[in-house]
Amino acid sequence: MVGAPPYGFARLRGKLVVVPKEIETVRQIMDLWQQHMTFRSIAKHLNGLGLRTRKGGKWEHSVIKSIINRHKDNPNRIEEIITWASKN
Repeated sequence: MVGAPPYGFARLRGKLVVVPKEIETVRQIMDLWQQHMTFRSIAKHLNGLGLRTRKGGKWEHSVIKSIINRHKDNPNRIEEIITWASKN
C-alpha cells in the first residue's frame, strides 16, 4: 500500500479501517451531493460548520469532487461501511 489512505479510512497493521469521524463527514458529503449541491457549495457548507479536513485545513471543491468520485457509483456503500464498522 502506497500513499495516504482515502478520507474516511486509516491503516492499522497494513489494513484499511474506518475512521468514524471522517466516515460521518463522507456520509454528509454524499447526502449533500444527492441533494444536488455543487462541489463548491458542499465545501462552503462544511467550512461553515467548522469541519476541517484530515490535516486541519479548509475544504476545497477539488477534495469534495475526489470523495464523491470515489463513492458515487455505490453511495449506499457508506452505510454498509458504517454498519460493518459498528459491529466490528
